[in-house]
Amino acid sequence: MSDLPVSDPARSDRLDGWKAIAAHLGRSVRTVQRWELTENLPVHRHPHQKLSSAWAYRDELDGWMARRSDLGDLATEPVAPQGPSEMPPPPVMTSEGLPLSVAPPRGARRWVTTLGLSMALVTSLLLGQQHDFRARAAAPATWDGRDTPDPLAREAFSTGRTAYTDRRYAEAREATERAIARDATYASAWILLAKIHGRLASAGLHRSEAQEPAVAAAARALALAPSSAEAHVAQALAERARRDVTAWRGHARQAIEIDPTSAEAHAVLADSYSGQLGFACGRDRNPELAESHYQTALELDPHLNTARVNRAQNLAYLGRYEACAAILTPFIEATGDVNALATRARCSLMGNDLDAAGRDIDRLTGAPGAAPSAVLLDRGWLRMKQGKLASGARDLESAADLQRSFPMELNVAQAYADSGEPSRAAAHLERAFAIDPSCARTVAAAPSFRVVRRAPEVSAALASYGVR
Repeated sequence: MSDLPVSDPARSDRLDGWKAIAAHLGRSVRTVQRWELTENLPVHRHPHQKLSSAWAYRDELDGWMARRSDLGDLATEPVAPQGPSEMPPPPVMTSEGLPLSVAPPRGARRWVTTLGLSMALVTSLLLGQQHDFRARAAAPATWDGRDTPDPLAREAFSTGRTAYTDRRYAEAREATERAIARDATYASAWILLAKIHGRLASAGLHRSEAQEPAVAAAARALALAPSSAEAHVAQALAERARRDVTAWRGHARQAIEIDPTSAEAHAVLADSYSGQLGFACGRDRNPELAESHYQTALELDPHLNTARVNRAQNLAYLGRYEACAAILTPFIEATGDVNALATRARCSLMGNDLDAAGRDIDRLTGAPGAAPSAVLLDRGWLRMKQGKLASGARDLESAADLQRSFPMELNVAQAYADSGEPSRAAAHLERAFAIDPSCARTVAAAPSFRVVRRAPEVSAALASYGVR
């Protein structure tokens, strides 16, 4: 449930226009435009009737520069005088039909010299073979042509990428599909579409509708950009949706090997080891290792909010309920994220801070975007712990009926067990096992089910699935 969409966070540290972005980074307008196309510089766009205006957040730019400067390719970047703000030239298409980004025409010879390219290439530049050389030189060796010559496709992709970052997945999907409709070989758009479908499927929402599209889009992305770290992240998310833990971890690790600064790769790998009840049920968990990768992901990208919520759930599994709530509090105060609010309420419930849980549940009730099943789960859990057994049980049963998935069944069972109702917990564990038999292994190992495992009904249910 941690991949549910949220509303836009309120931000004020914004730079408007290419000139302001270039001045902040101390580079020319053409250089930062090229970085946006070939190095994923975090620039956002406002689409207009014909063109789009660019803007960026200072802290995102500073974080990107800090990460990329470690690779040694930014410190030697030539600083050219700023000219008029303009879009870079369209990329050249390779013989295989994949686009390659074009280097800036101004200062081409100095850029070649700075990068230490061979004199043969410099000679070809001087002999008028500039066009093909710049196309090859601008494309990093580990990237397979992710861009498009279509400016409207780029605009749609930029809109989709911003919506994805903010977890507005329906909007992100619509914009990204619009980009692909304009250019079917747009690798970055296929990567983004695969991520969107992968997160929708893994969230337990529309799994049957999103799982196969996630797999298909990820395969297309890898075919277009096999050396891209982000393509492997997309494939890892697709494998997560299919609950293939081995492939999930394999692609996440491959993404990290290609680009150790990929925050999302660290976060997706952390998900595979997380103690939380979602994703694949019977996987082997290592919550301490997950915590390490979550920390790395958030150090690399403090705005990777899905990783923040997932990390909080992992901390709850470790019994660190106060830390779970604390890591979410600044995020909730800044954004009002309803998914984070529901998670913090659950952490407070497990930590027996019923007053804090009640405040969060009051805020959740009726909040725009709050999943009804999450509200019912948290409210029912609170009422059970307050001794309001009839109304609490009604809420918990309604939550399970609204979202028929193994994570919800396990959460409802956990709420009943935590409230001293092992028989009711056992009934929902049985329902979880029926959906995914590997959940029996999860219940046998999870600290949160220690008490309920003593109940005869639960012991019998575990034994029937070959687990003791």
